Amino acid sequence: MALPKGARSSALRGLTNPYDSTTGESATLTAHHDGKFRELIDRLRDKWTLLVCAVLDDKPTRRARFTELQRSIGVSQAMLTATLRSLERDGLLRRSVYAEVPPRVEYELTLLGQQFMQPVRDLLTLLEVNWASIKDARESFDRRSAARRNPTEPTASGC
Repeated sequence: MALPKGARSSALRGLTNPYDSTTGESATLTAHHDGKFRELIDRLRDKWTLLVCAVLDDKPTRRARFTELQRSIGVSQAMLTATLRSLERDGLLRRSVYAEVPPRVEYELTLLGQQFMQPVRDLLTLLEVNWASIKDARESFDRRSAARRNPTEPTASGC
């Protein structure tokens, strides 16, 4: 369903950053196309990144040890290490090493990581609230697609 002419721009207005300090302009939804945000957007859409952030966000202290993260997520040591390093590099989590025997290392969401999780939680809530509609749309699409592959069967929509 297409949005009315003025609705699209008002819908996108809610997805802009009011001010981009590097250019003095508003950042738009399509700002990632210039490569400025591309690497970070690619990383944030990675399933391991979201799972690590979600596990940390669910903790009362927003911190966990490496093995606790690995058990919770079910990810290989190498992939978890790479994901944690990327998140630390981007400022979404902090790594703390404690001088103990054996050494203890904990990871915690930074303020930026906590801010990142807010729209993720909002998106999950939106999906949960609208899941019945999404499921209906998928089933309707699948029926239409099957009818196109096998045109001898009648369809409800007449397609």
